[in-house]
Formats: sequence, C-alpha cells, structure tokens
Amino acid sequence: ILRVVDPRKSASFSSQVLKDCADQLAGVFTRIFNRSLSQSTIPSCLKASTIVPLPKKFPINNLNDYRPVELIPIFMKCFEKLVCWHIISGLPHTFDKHQFAYRK
Repeated sequence: ILRVVDPRKSASFSSQVLKDCADQLAGVFTRIFNRSLSQSTIPSCLKASTIVPLPKKFPINNLNDYRPVELIPIFMKCFEKLVCWHIISGLPHTFDKHQFAYRK
C-alpha cells in the first residue's frame, strides 16, 4: 500500500520517502493500523487535514470562485485503502451479475 500512494495528493511529507522506506516502515504501520482497527479509533494525527482553495473558474473575482479541497495525510490514505480493499474483497459475491456501476 505504501508504494501505490499518489505523491501529488497528500498534505504530509513526501510519499517518495514512504516508497523508499516501505520495507522498513511496513511493520510499524501494520501495528498502528491493527491497533486502530481493534480499538475502533483513529489516532488524531491521522485525522488532521489541510484544506486548499482551488479556483473553480478564471478570472477569479471573489472568494466564491474557489472550491475547497481537503488533503489528508498519506498515512490515512494508506489506512483507508487497506480498509476499502478488505471490505471490497468480501463483497463481490453479493453483487448482482448485472451491477456494473458504483462498485468502488
């Protein structure tokens, strides 16, 4: 999971650092993620995000011409991906054979 994070969409430090150190950090993240799941809590440091204003249209005349985009830490993105993969792996047998939309 640490190697597939998009480096352009993060509020925390470089995802390149995570990719380069993935083998060394995997055990640490596994313990943090497992404890979070077993205690049904998420550490507050993973919940902090950065909101960045992006222009909706040009020219920008007032604040309504911006839309807020929330950047979450790489750690939280990894955790979300892990939980999503786990949930989705148990769902395919429950989908109707004609269900093609909204599968992710």
